[in-house]
Amino acid sequence: MSARDESQAEQPWSPWITEGPRDAEPALKVGRRWQLLVDTHLLADWQNVIRRQEPVVKFDGNPIIRPDLPWEQRHTYGGFPTGAIYDAQDGQFRIWYHHTLVTGGKVTGIAQSHDGLTWTKPDLDLVEVAGQRRNNVCRLEPMGVPVWQDISIVQNLPADRSPEKRLLAVGITPFASDGQRINGWRSAGYSADGHIWHLMPGGERAGAGGGNLACIWDDDLEQYVLFQRQLTECAGAGFGRYIVRQTSTDLRDWSPRVTVLNPMDPRWPEVESMMAFRHAGLYFGLPQMLENRHRRELEVHLAISRDGIHWEHPFPDQAFIPRGPEGSFDDMTTWFAQTVVRPDRIHFFYAGGRLRHGDRARTADDGL
Repeated sequence: MSARDESQAEQPWSPWITEGPRDAEPALKVGRRWQLLVDTHLLADWQNVIRRQEPVVKFDGNPIIRPDLPWEQRHTYGGFPTGAIYDAQDGQFRIWYHHTLVTGGKVTGIAQSHDGLTWTKPDLDLVEVAGQRRNNVCRLEPMGVPVWQDISIVQNLPADRSPEKRLLAVGITPFASDGQRINGWRSAGYSADGHIWHLMPGGERAGAGGGNLACIWDDDLEQYVLFQRQLTECAGAGFGRYIVRQTSTDLRDWSPRVTVLNPMDPRWPEVESMMAFRHAGLYFGLPQMLENRHRRELEVHLAISRDGIHWEHPFPDQAFIPRGPEGSFDDMTTWFAQTVVRPDRIHFFYAGGRLRHGDRARTADDGL
């Protein structure tokens, strides 16, 4: 018997038998889609790697849209952008935004640009606002009235839609047959040009503090996915916000609300709202983190999700779109960032303000 055979004979255990992986984790099926390494989902292990978030690069000429029309004289935080697209049909960027009227209520206007930097407000001559029809306010049919409140443009639209429904939107305030607005209820609408919108039947109740919508068509689910803000009824006034998710196949009937983002960090007590977009198969959230107890500041952060349900907020102490230096138009507030994904870059159009959250005084330097 050789030395090797003697050593094996003295071993009290049985020889190793290769049986193959019986309980191994199944391989991830990623297909041919580009994979962005913005999380650890695809990584089995990593060493000597630091995960960092690079903030956006702001345009030196900000703000690009100012409240300079008569109907825009009273406003809060420079108005809110509620939707943005790049329209390949006419080679233009478009932004929908709303402002508060002197007479009360909010209406939706539109601005357009060929480069995303220099913007114009077209004279649509569709509805009368502040005593004149020369304005850029959108019209809602069949009532023939201005589009009131928020209108959130649906992103990543399905390809099989008719020309008259080239654009879709949610969050439209509906009207009763007698012309009265139906408060606390939101409907969807469609448009061929983004100027004249047609109200669709159905919709949903806003819920407790519901609003500030983001709606995305998910090709994988073949459903519309909606994110919106809610308020905790038992919290004190102005506190306790969180984000819920709903789905629909037709923008008419919606699934029950499910809470998906509710960060309760003592440094940033709550999320005010969250815009969102989908890119390369991932959901990216742009939560507006609100310090609501002392300075009442707002900044846009970044959240990531693979399914729109389970979210990661990887950099809770770092803003993605930070507030500007003191004296700038966005030194107290950045929020409502709307996204346009282009082949070589991603454009973020956000609102900035020199007001604390909840203030209502007019500040001429606000803008978008």
